[in-house]
Amino acid sequence: MSEAFRTNLALLCGYHKSIAEVCRRLGLNRQQFNKYLAGKSPPSRRTMRMICDFLGATEAELLSDPAHFEDMIALKRRPLAEGELSKPFSSSTGCTTAARAWENTPVTISGISTLSGTRAG
Repeated sequence: MSEAFRTNLALLCGYHKSIAEVCRRLGLNRQQFNKYLAGKSPPSRRTMRMICDFLGATEAELLSDPAHFEDMIALKRRPLAEGELSKPFSSSTGCTTAARAWENTPVTISGISTLSGTRAG
């Protein structure tokens, strides 16, 4: 297996508590996983897919140039600003007001009014 794979696999494993934890969660033998890290043995296609899925990378990404891969991972693992996802929509942005207005807008599709559920004349 390529040097790039070894380097990139080690980088992703570094985001976890230990190699042993990665192996346990993947259900892989630690000695076999160490062979992947040392470049002594490539993983099977099935095992490669498991590793990729668990670590959140594609096979192409794992096999890419380590410098480029490190940049990609830094972008993927960029922490969110504190509270970025917990902020509700506010009426100052117009989102809530627009959504309420949309809910009460009658729409006619093929002669059926969706607001009242009756046939439009």
